[in-house]
Amino acid sequence: MGRGLLVTLAALPLVAGLAAAAQAQTLSVGAPADVEEGDSGTHDLIFPVTLSQSVAAPVDFKVCFSGTATLDSGQRSRWADGADYRLIFFDLDTSCYSASLFPGETSASPPFGIQVRGETDIEPDETVKATLSFRGAPPAGVTLGTATATVTIKDDDTPPAANLFIDDGKNHDRPEGARPWYSFILARAPESSERFRYPLTLGGTAVRGTDYTLSCRTDLPGVTCTGLDSADPAVVIDGSLAGRRSISLLYLDLTEDSTTESRETVTLRLNDRTVTLGIVDAPSSVAVSLTTATATTYEFWNHVELAYTVTPPTGSAIVLPLVVTGVTATADEDFEAVSSVTIPASGQKTGRLRINVTDDKLYEPDETFTVAIDTTNLPTGVTAGSITTTTVTIQSDDPAPPAANLYPYVTSNDYDHPEGARASYTVVLARAPESSERFRYPLTLGGTAVQGTDYTLGCRTDVPGATCTGLDGADPTVVIDGSEFRSISANFLLYLDLTEDNTVESRETATLRLNDRTVTRGIVDAPSSVAVSFTTATATTHEFWNHMELVYTVTPPSGSAIVLPLVVTGVTATADEDFEAVSSVTIPASGQKTGRLRINVTDDKLYEPDETFTVAIDTTNLPTGVTAGSITTTTVTIQSDDPPGPENLTLARVAGSPASVAEGAAPVEFEIGGDGSIADTLDVNLQVGGTAESPYYSSGRDWRMAMRIDGEWYAVTPHPRNPFSIFTLPTRLRVWAEADKVEEENETVTLTLGAGSGYTLGTSTSVSLTITDVPPPGIVLPAAD
Repeated sequence: MGRGLLVTLAALPLVAGLAAAAQAQTLSVGAPADVEEGDSGTHDLIFPVTLSQSVAAPVDFKVCFSGTATLDSGQRSRWADGADYRLIFFDLDTSCYSASLFPGETSASPPFGIQVRGETDIEPDETVKATLSFRGAPPAGVTLGTATATVTIKDDDTPPAANLFIDDGKNHDRPEGARPWYSFILARAPESSERFRYPLTLGGTAVRGTDYTLSCRTDLPGVTCTGLDSADPAVVIDGSLAGRRSISLLYLDLTEDSTTESRETVTLRLNDRTVTLGIVDAPSSVAVSLTTATATTYEFWNHVELAYTVTPPTGSAIVLPLVVTGVTATADEDFEAVSSVTIPASGQKTGRLRINVTDDKLYEPDETFTVAIDTTNLPTGVTAGSITTTTVTIQSDDPAPPAANLYPYVTSNDYDHPEGARASYTVVLARAPESSERFRYPLTLGGTAVQGTDYTLGCRTDVPGATCTGLDGADPTVVIDGSEFRSISANFLLYLDLTEDNTVESRETATLRLNDRTVTRGIVDAPSSVAVSFTTATATTHEFWNHMELVYTVTPPSGSAIVLPLVVTGVTATADEDFEAVSSVTIPASGQKTGRLRINVTDDKLYEPDETFTVAIDTTNLPTGVTAGSITTTTVTIQSDDPPGPENLTLARVAGSPASVAEGAAPVEFEIGGDGSIADTLDVNLQVGGTAESPYYSSGRDWRMAMRIDGEWYAVTPHPRNPFSIFTLPTRLRVWAEADKVEEENETVTLTLGAGSGYTLGTSTSVSLTITDVPPPGIVLPAAD
């Protein structure tokens, strides 16, 4: 027993030493040095895990990463947007390493670490913290030493300069309820890969959430506001804004608490600029005033802006009633006749209200309208200031039009028209406008007659781009639009339709003025009876005119249309062949003293003597209130303008041609001759006779014919019912006897010129030809008795 005790006691120092060593072993994690992220590529940072002394049993542990930096959750082939780091050697779907130290090992292999991504986003410095822990129970005597290690990733990007500006730059006190705003302006646009963050610092005596709230509005892609209701508000710009400056709005919505209190302040700081805003109690009453009694705008501006003041500034929106009235300008044609504008709840001392004006592309004088605060309908708590009305002048910026004038449609000196008539005027434009021009020609009406009662104004035009507007109003106008107008000059009609009121009254006048020309028309009572007469008993026309016109008079002039019955009769001319036998014509309700009626005549292209017909007023069938005047019948002579045809046409055998010809032999020639010439074509009456079959009958014909035209021979076939056309004098004809190989008697051909239109006949008008038979081979004809 003593020996065993000694062995045990001898071993005690070794066991005690091992126990002390086991209790002293620690597992720790270390941190790498802080690093700048760079603009591209990656940086490997190692977090070493070490055991102070190896132990006999495995040590299972894990290292997990966290912090303000963002761990990559994408794929190995590319980084996720906004990621700052990723783990080395491990999959991306975890934030922890798991490993073990085996007996004899004091450091983890391979080393544990992260890859830091280089990028150009503007952001605060960020941290990555490694946290060490055991997986399961550690071996006896092993404890954690340094369990966390933190590295800082330093941002080395510099954003472009940016600053804040208060809305009006002067008045920095705003009433409760107002919404003051700030302009956030970026000095330059970021590049496509850049992303900038601009922290905002709030301060002052006012309390956010109680006295005000912060908001943001931007319509620009790539501009966002973050954390506006937190302790870390910021404006963020990303690369999608490339190529543009950033201008965004930040708002303070000031709370109206209905409590009387001292002035409070809000400060908003960005970079090195601080803007201070004062918050004061909302006023109980404000005065609104325009700032000027006159203002000027141009049509091409399309609007006018009028400055106003609000004293003191209010935090409530004001619906300001207006009366917008035309002076020489026309409401809703030259300007927008708005009835109110809304002054926003900005708390500003001044602002601008906008009235739209029309750029009508018309040359016209400067026009005016007034904008007045409607002081009779102001909302509660709003009073009118010192200037309540502004007169606005719209300056015309359109080019002057080409000269234009009016001319009476009738050039006589009789400018009196009866009631019921239509008095006409011609508008003449000196030149066509250019393609982009549009001209307006105002018409001024006057005289003792009343528009709408004694007459109405009308317009008729078939010219593209020419229109008449406002003819029943106070502003009648002729408009020429160069985008459609393509004529050298405009020539169209304006007319006055005179009202027949069946009341006996004195002569009235109507004047119509365009530019510097005024035309006056007299309006007289409609007559109870009128006399219609021709002005001449004889008249002459020519066939090639295709018509004739007879002048008539109406005494006194009538404002009613008259259907005048006629009897149109041929003397040597033939009705409906040489002239149109009309039964009546309509005299229009023009109120004119004279006019013309038209009868169509026929140009028959025939030489003939002059022919006559009569046009008579049918006095037995005149309408009520119409009588016949002094001349009721006119004899019209139609002068023929066709040249005379050739004379003394003859038909003869050409010298040397035989009187008979054998079948199949050379042709015999004949000639049509005469005096004079043929202008174009002459149709002659060529009659064919004899015992031989005519070439008109294609089957069994005995002869054929040709005509020489311009030195060439052309086959022709006389037809028993159609004219035979020739073109020159003389005309040569050839006749061939067909070799028909038929035994037959000798035959004859007779050609005779008959009488026709457009020529006369001479003494020799007929020729004959004997065709002698040629029997077929092998046939002997018997001797004649």
